[in-house]
Order: sequence, then C-alpha cells, then structure tokens
Amino acid sequence: MGNGALRFHDTRANASRLLWSDSGVACFAVSARANVLAYAERAGASIRVHALDTLAPVASLRLPGGVSAACAGVTALALSRDGTLLAASTASPDLVLHILDASTGEPVAAPARLASEAVAAAFDPHDAHRLLLTHAPAGVLGAHPGVTLHVVDPAYDHPAIVSRPLLLDAAGVPPAAATAAAWSPEKTAYVGTEDGLVL
Repeated sequence: MGNGALRFHDTRANASRLLWSDSGVACFAVSARANVLAYAERAGASIRVHALDTLAPVASLRLPGGVSAACAGVTALALSRDGTLLAASTASPDLVLHILDASTGEPVAAPARLASEAVAAAFDPHDAHRLLLTHAPAGVLGAHPGVTLHVVDPAYDHPAIVSRPLLLDAAGVPPAAATAAAWSPEKTAYVGTEDGLVL
C-alpha cells in the first residue's frame, strides 16, 4: 500500500494542509466542535486521532481484541459531537461495530455484530448513545437492511450495543432500498433510498 493523505482546504485563506498516512486512509471522521479528527489506516485496525486546527497527534488507537488477521480494516468511522466517543466498524470477515473512548481507545460497550459491511456512520448530535449505520448491499438484501440504528444500553454493569434495523416498509419502501442516513438538528433521522426518496 502506498502513502496517502488527508487534504484540508481553508476556503477563506485559499490554503491547503496535508495530514500524511504511511499506509493510506480508509475513512475519517471530524468533530469540529471538539476540534478533533480521526482516521483509520487502509489495512488493519489502527486509528489515529489528531487536533483539527494544528493536525498534531492526540492519540493512536487500536481496536480491542478479536479483530482477525484477515480483517480488511475499518470501513466507517464517526466521532460524537463532543469528540469523546468514536465509532468504528470493521470489514468482512469480522463485521463488528466498536464504540470507544476517543482519547484512550477503551470500549464504552461490548462490540456488536453487524449483518453486513457498514459504509458510513453518524452519531445522533443530541445523544451520543445513538448511532446510525449505512450498510453496503450484501447477501439477501431483505436480511441486510440498508440502515440500522445502534443504541448503547447502559442498563447493566457491562453496557451493550443494541442493534435495530430501520423498517421502511410501513412507508411502502422495502428495507433493502435504504442507501443513506443522517441526523437533523431537530433530533430526526432522515433516510435516503435508491429510488431518490428522503424519509
């Protein structure tokens, strides 16, 4: 794998800055409010956290045990609005969602198994214990919803991630047709479909 970089362009100053990665960048996430960014290297389970304004390193994280040697890496990252939590989903064959303390890499909850590979992640801006994942189509699509909601359930001594598919069939849309998801400032989840609908 060759070198890779994240390029940041300041439109007001018309200037760019680069953040270099020795093994390439698989995906990244930004929390402007917390002045932090994180990126996953192209292979393996390494995640780097940097200050957004200076690009200075803040932390170097590794996903906790259980990541197989065959894992192709991290497919989606998200930072909570306050920058304290980091969500990372792994590629096949692992297909696991981790929610970690962004500064230490310690798990906030037991990891959750995923039905298919995630391609995008987004924390609820009002509740960092809720996360939307958008999935790549895989297998029998009806068994692999395009969007799932994951909630950290703190009811026990060892919090768990509860996964719930977003069922769109009530709106006349097959579950597999969901292709994108995002949160609005009004605490609403919006889901886009392959037919161009926004629900």
